[in-house]
Amino acid sequence: MSDWKAELDDFFDRQEYLKRDEAAKQARERQQIVVFLDEVVVPAFDDVKAYLEERGRQIKISADAEKATIAVSYQGRPEILYRLYAKSLQPAIVYAYFDKNTGKAIKAKDVITVAEGEVPLTDITQEVIIQHFIRKYKSVAF
Repeated sequence: MSDWKAELDDFFDRQEYLKRDEAAKQARERQQIVVFLDEVVVPAFDDVKAYLEERGRQIKISADAEKATIAVSYQGRPEILYRLYAKSLQPAIVYAYFDKNTGKAIKAKDVITVAEGEVPLTDITQEVIIQHFIRKYKSVAF
């Protein structure tokens, strides 16, 4: 009779262990995301900002625990709003560019990829962020 109780005890113990393990994994991922945004994405945006300001652009950068944004305007006209969401270890890009005639925002989504496919957050460098931003910016500016 006690075998089934031990079996249930093992089952519940395992479930608790899995919950704690998952919570710890999520906490580690959230910390990686914060570090990635603070140490990779925002510095990349800062580098782009410095250069684009030399070219007469107005730049706004913002960041929180899940995303970082760079908004570029020229002579008061928005050119691009580029936002990197990092809610998981595979970041997503959402950007908006603006119709030159109407000023209407046109939204698009993207991911950072290489020849092998999507790139995990841990492999993304400042240079990768800058190059991805530049490709999008060049495709929508002017």
